[in-house]
Amino acid sequence: MSHKLTPRMSVIFYLVVIPSMFIVFATFIPEIFSFGSSHTMDVNAFGNIFLWVIILAFAPTVYKFLAPMQKMTSKLYFETYTYDYIITERLFLKKVVFAGILLLILILSITMIQYYQETVDKNKDKPKIGGNQNTITSDKLFLFVALFGIFASVYSGYVKIQNQNKKKDFWLFFASGCFKKAIEENGKSKIYYMTKSLQSYSTHLKNLLNLRIGEIEKINFRILSKEFEDIANFKIKICTSFESGDEYKPLHDISEIMGCSVPEDLLVKESLINKIKEWSAVVVPLITGIWAVIQILLFFLK
Repeated sequence: MSHKLTPRMSVIFYLVVIPSMFIVFATFIPEIFSFGSSHTMDVNAFGNIFLWVIILAFAPTVYKFLAPMQKMTSKLYFETYTYDYIITERLFLKKVVFAGILLLILILSITMIQYYQETVDKNKDKPKIGGNQNTITSDKLFLFVALFGIFASVYSGYVKIQNQNKKKDFWLFFASGCFKKAIEENGKSKIYYMTKSLQSYSTHLKNLLNLRIGEIEKINFRILSKEFEDIANFKIKICTSFESGDEYKPLHDISEIMGCSVPEDLLVKESLINKIKEWSAVVVPLITGIWAVIQILLFFLK
């Protein structure tokens, strides 16, 4: 299947370019029509404009980015978009989401500092009688719109990653794709994708058995070692085992090269460090998201 956008360009377009256009549009269009020499505008007027911007300009792009995988099985998903496209997109998407969460935390911190300073100033100064207290400044408007745009962008990517994680057999197909990609690559790229393949298959086994493959680095070294005889045939065998439909066949073939008497010898229980890493990958974005939603709601409720 041909794609109009490369995997990296797809992520950049939907999660960087569109949100950036949204931030500029939602900030400067209201400013042109509503801000005066005082550089303030009414919150209610902004709210009406802002809701229309979300509906007409931003929400469809979020759906467009998330929609392709919603009604597909993992097998159909990989057949439609190819393993190379999906692997490249997911690895790049994780980096964009991680950077976005860091940026979101920075903006949230700035908004908290700004809110604290405003609270202190209000306590010092008496409110002006007859003044409009329901107004926002242009810099605060930009900060809020940036917060919403980055929030929607980051969590579109985050939801897509979580949807992939929860798809039945996704990690099996992903491991198969990474193994094929490792065969095509050379040098450090070969080691990188081979490691990703073993880690992904390990995650698949963890979902099935609550056990992981231990000593992945050792297995990786053995597979890539020049001393290993008939390495080409072994790689073909592993690729075939991934596509055989037997979820445990790759484990049997890997245990064979490692000289294990039984495949179970390769498996270990989940370590505490891995559990912490997995939970942090879920908890940190959720806490940041809740924090962002609270800040967005407070903006309109003030």
